Amino acid sequence: MIFNRKKILGLSLILAMFSSPAFAEPSAGTTIYASAGIKGDYGSAYSKDKVAVVSRTLYVPALDGVLGLRLSKYFIVGAGLEYAFWRQQTDPDSIKGSNIQGTMLNVTPTVGVQYGGFRFLVRYLPLVAKYNLDKPNAAGQNEAYKDANILNLQMQFQMAGSSSYFGFEFSKDEFKKISINGTDTTLSDSSRAEFQSFGVTYGFAY
Repeated sequence: MIFNRKKILGLSLILAMFSSPAFAEPSAGTTIYASAGIKGDYGSAYSKDKVAVVSRTLYVPALDGVLGLRLSKYFIVGAGLEYAFWRQQTDPDSIKGSNIQGTMLNVTPTVGVQYGGFRFLVRYLPLVAKYNLDKPNAAGQNEAYKDANILNLQMQFQMAGSSSYFGFEFSKDEFKKISINGTDTTLSDSSRAEFQSFGVTYGFAY
């Protein structure tokens, strides 16, 4: 598999942290970190030119998880997995029949800090990211967005005496390519599909 620069940078970030002194000389606090949860977001999709993707609203139920290491009681590093169902709320008839409802899968390097029951996680530069549209286009062709920039911020609050948490998140995803029946085309800066959402999270972390 040939990785582009973004994927190489993401892998390098993980490798650099795994080779840090905290990992090379594990402390008593270095353990496996794992979390799994659900999310409910509300957001929008659009392109900068407001033509390629006319602005519309969507709600987003999703599955979410992280697998990695606690390098100490304060620091977390790993990879985050998200599988999200973007459900369009805007009536397609109001935007010339356009419907970009679909599912998104991404695997993204994740770093975090924890202090007591508070945890802050950042995901950036996905290793894998794809958004499959549920419906074919007017010509009956299957479409998918690929090659994304993703920034995801999560604030989590661990419940006292429990492995469960609740929290809040902000996410912004920008896709730079569109695949039509398996043929990829690079989108111009103004026509890139952008997805932005805010939401709540609930899950379990160990």
